[in-house]
Amino acid sequence: MPESLNLQAVLNELKLPRLSPTNPALMPGLVSDIESSFDETTSADPRQLALKSLLLLQAGELEKAHAIVQSMTTPQAAYVHGIIHRVEGDFGNARYWFHRAGALNSELKGEHLTTQFERQSQNPNPDLVADLNQEFFALVRHLQEPK
Repeated sequence: MPESLNLQAVLNELKLPRLSPTNPALMPGLVSDIESSFDETTSADPRQLALKSLLLLQAGELEKAHAIVQSMTTPQAAYVHGIIHRVEGDFGNARYWFHRAGALNSELKGEHLTTQFERQSQNPNPDLVADLNQEFFALVRHLQEPK
């Protein structure tokens, strides 16, 4: 974890879950804090890059989040990549990336949540919103675990 990132403060500030590219609104101050907290030493750690991408996504910066994971090959990056496409409404592509995440997809149920989200995306029920929040926090915990 980058020493300059107060992850709990970032998590407290995020408005979750991200349901679309514009909902909730972009949080430019938080995006700036996230970007400045990850340095060159972070770029050598795929889990930290996946975490940075996930946090940027949740803060509303989809393009930057996508640019980070686009060329990565780890299951963690594939899972974040799937979330990005689910948020964009590209459900087929989301399922592809969740499938590439392998066991992590089985654990966090990305494909299942994508199917539920696709059915309810215009008006997700509170249970689905709670499940998406649970997925986010479980993925954050996973990305913080030692390799």
